[in-house]
Order: sequence, then structure tokens, then C-alpha cells
Amino acid sequence: MNNNKKIGVITHPTIFNYGGILQAYALQTVLKRLGFESEVIEKRLYPKQLTQWEKLYLYPYRYLKKKLLHKKCQVKFEEIQYNKVKFRYEAGKYTMPFVDKYVRHRYIHDYNELKASDYFAIIVGSDQIWKQRTLYLWGMRIENAYLDFAKNWSIKRISYAASFGFSDWDYDEGQTQRCKELLAKFDAVSCREDTGEAFCKSYLNYADACTVLDPTMLLDCNDYLALCSGQHVKNQTGLMCYVLDKDERSERIIELVQKQLGCTSFEVMAKSKSAAAPVEERAWPPVEEWIEGFQNASFIVTDSFHACVFSILFRKPFVAIVNKDRGEARFYSLLDQFGLSDRLINDIDEERLKLIVSQPLCIDQSVLDAKRVYSIDFLKNNLGLDGNCQL
Repeated sequence: MNNNKKIGVITHPTIFNYGGILQAYALQTVLKRLGFESEVIEKRLYPKQLTQWEKLYLYPYRYLKKKLLHKKCQVKFEEIQYNKVKFRYEAGKYTMPFVDKYVRHRYIHDYNELKASDYFAIIVGSDQIWKQRTLYLWGMRIENAYLDFAKNWSIKRISYAASFGFSDWDYDEGQTQRCKELLAKFDAVSCREDTGEAFCKSYLNYADACTVLDPTMLLDCNDYLALCSGQHVKNQTGLMCYVLDKDERSERIIELVQKQLGCTSFEVMAKSKSAAAPVEERAWPPVEEWIEGFQNASFIVTDSFHACVFSILFRKPFVAIVNKDRGEARFYSLLDQFGLSDRLINDIDEERLKLIVSQPLCIDQSVLDAKRVYSIDFLKNNLGLDGNCQL
């Protein structure tokens, strides 16, 4: 074991996703309070546009193959880089200043750049770090998230609140076996959802896996409001609508909630998700504006996991719309812990909505405090700290 006390953190890219950014910030803040220096290890993909020759050849080829032979043609990875990654970096125009200021990073091109002597420990998590479909967009293999590049290193390996982001096991047989072998090298494994804990035990043969709080819940609302001090953010009040996947159902739910509350509504999100829209319309508002939204809102309607988390932290009543495409199990796991599962709604049910909106948000602070202690103790114990060490 090397004597270096620096910790590396493997997580999703922190560009414009508010939850992803703040979970990285929160975990790093807690580690700093525990006396550790840490950095988020992030694989950056730099957009590479296709050459004119590639465009002249590839586009007609794919078009003819699709129209004449009715076959699909695989898109070159460079196109994914240019069309997806460039789009995401542009969307983070106003969120990246927060990341640059508050989240310490080490940007890499490849995990092979890292050396065993760089870190005392590597922590994997949180958010949907074990969801392979998301990792692919950022040039990561699922094995990277199980530290395949460090399999022969003498370091501590810990997962903190790692999430699979799905309700049914979706690794193929080969991935399952490889990830099982890699996870066996971990010193400690914790997941964010109880379903994740069950997956680790049933499919990956890690019997000692446990469930802990999302990193954002290790801090309280005052920690987040301190980040907004002196910032020029919009003072919006009323119903906060933060719906990532809008459809007729969510629009109707918002309409019904707003009608019952009799107040104005506001959003803190990009105006457009269309790649054809101007950059200014695709750019997400600053992180501080999102935080302030919870402070100023009287009620929240959302389909976002982390918006549910911040509603709880800020003690704001909310309706959570079940979003199956983004992993519904994590919503149930979170809200069940605090007796709030009745705030989840799947279909348009006017009577049930009226009941939810009319009820105050009741949270037993002792439950949250106990879960914080348990979660922080998980980090302390597995990083070799004395149990009496205080934040």
C-alpha cells in the first residue's frame, strides 16, 4: 500500500447535469472534511468532426444501404463524439464555471494514464456509474467503472452509493463475469438503492454490499445555499417545474397542480434540447440558480431523482412523476426511506394529486440524521479513520 493519501473518484462527467455535478461536489466536500485530498478522475472526449471525404463517402453509403437494402449502418464513433459530446459541452456553458470553481478534477484521455502511486484509494460513485448505456456515450467501458485499469494495484477500492440505474439486470454473461471478478477486489461496496445492493449480492457475488445515502444528502441545505451567496440569480417563486422528459402526462400534471395552488410557475432548465437550436437556448442555467429554485419554490413537480433529493433537503412539498426511462427503482428506494412513496405518481389522477398538493411535507429528521451517520461511518471505517473522527 502506498503512503499517498490522495483519493481518486470515478463518476459520471460533470458538465451540465445538476445532480451529477452536486453529488461530485458533495462527496469531495465530505472527504475534505474527513481530512483527505481528492480529485474527480474524468475522461474527457474532445469533439472530432468528420473529414470532408468521410462525409462524402459515409452519408450516401448509409442512406443507400438503409433505403435499398433496408439495413442499418453503424454510425462512426467520431460522429457520436461530434454530435453528442460537442452538444453536451455547449449545454454546460453556464454550469461549467461552478464545476471549475468547486470540483477538483483530473482530466484524462485514457485510464492507462493513471498509476498505482497516484492514489491511496479510488472511490467509485455515485449516480448511475454502473449503467453501461450511459458510460458508452463518454467512451467508458463498464469494466472501467469496476476499476479494471487498477486490478493489479495495491490500493483501497471502495464504491460509494454506486447506482445501476435499472430495475432488471442487463449485463450480458461476459460482462457479469468480468465485473464479478473485479468487484471481488473491492475493500467495500455500497449502493444508492436497495435494488443495487441486491444486484451486488445476487449477480456479482458480493455478500457484504450495503445501501447508503446519495452524496448530496450528506450535506444540508445551508451547505448548498452558501454556494449561492453573492451570486446574481433569478428570484423566482411559486411552482418549480423541473421535468426532464416532458410529455402530455407531465404537462397535465403541472397544469392541475398549478391550478390547485393558484400560483405562478417557473423552470430552471435549458429552453431547448434540440441540436438545431441556438447554443443560448441549449445551455442550462447556472448551478446556483437551480439550488435557489428549491429555496424559493413553494412546491416542486419533477421526474428527476436529484430534484426529489433537494426537495427533501429543502423541506419543500413535491410531486414525483415516475420516469421509467431514467430508472424508476431509484425513486422508490429514495422515497421509501423517508415514508414519501405516496408522492410518486404514474398516471393522471386528479383526486390523488389534490391530496398530495394539500399535504405538507413531513420528514422525520432523526431518520435522515441516522442515515447520514451510517453513510459517513461507511466512508470513515473503510478509509481507515478512527470511529470518533468528526466532520
